[in-house]
Amino acid sequence: MLAGVLLVNSICVAISIVKFLTLFILSHRVIWSASFNNAYGRVANMEQFHREVRKMKHIVFGNGRKNFVILPGLSVHSVMGLADAIAEAYKDFCEEYTVYVFDRAENIREGYTVRNMAEDTAAAMRELNIKNADVFGASQGGMIAMYLAIDHPQMVNRLILGSTLAKPNGTFNHVIDEWIRLARAKDEVGLLESFADNVYSESTLKAYRETLISSNLGISDEEYRRFIILAEACKTFDCYGELPFIQCPVLVIGAEGDRVVTAEGSKQIAEALGCESYIYDGSHGHGVYDEAADYRRRCLDFLLGVSA
Repeated sequence: MLAGVLLVNSICVAISIVKFLTLFILSHRVIWSASFNNAYGRVANMEQFHREVRKMKHIVFGNGRKNFVILPGLSVHSVMGLADAIAEAYKDFCEEYTVYVFDRAENIREGYTVRNMAEDTAAAMRELNIKNADVFGASQGGMIAMYLAIDHPQMVNRLILGSTLAKPNGTFNHVIDEWIRLARAKDEVGLLESFADNVYSESTLKAYRETLISSNLGISDEEYRRFIILAEACKTFDCYGELPFIQCPVLVIGAEGDRVVTAEGSKQIAEALGCESYIYDGSHGHGVYDEAADYRRRCLDFLLGVSA
């Protein structure tokens, strides 16, 4: 989704990182909700909706008049239990924005596509009366965000695309195929090891690899099923030929050390759009949205029109 939780000098936050890599989205009417206090001037709500046969949840926090939608990428666990950590990571956005973080859909079926995810995102936004928003999509969330901007341009004011691509490349296909193979085999440790090793930089892995793996054990059969469907959707995704339909301002952020989509995936989007971009050096990887200390400030400056 995910857009991520900033990796700070706290093992508590580090434990949350792998779980905070994805968001998918759909809504129709509230069927369950819970709330709790946080330090950012508004209650962070977790709400579950249904649309057709699917169920979904979202988190909301902040007091701003503008809307900010976060769509993280692919993972095996829900991010709904991390609301406080997410609000902490995005506390600098809370004055200007009301922030919405959408969880992945439940009860999805084989053949569910990235474009379907974007349509469900648009439906969720309409249900929540979000007529337009600034949107940040990380990894697969970036794929969803591109289709949202292509098919519903009136809903996207500004777009940030982090660690994503517009069409699969060889590196990406290899990684996704490996994750699908491990998930089908229900090789829990193998999947978590591959996920961590491909997403995070050497410095993060040196400090937190074992924690990232051990804290995410306990993948259910339903989580495996959903993960495989969402991973398969990556393989059929290709919006490269439709990029000219994106008319809003765009910031593309990537990293030279990205072992999932590669830096070329980010550069290809920026070149096709002729938009603003920033590529971190090789010391950062796919999870740069979690690891780089200035990442969210860079995003906020772009959204607020602050010159670099």
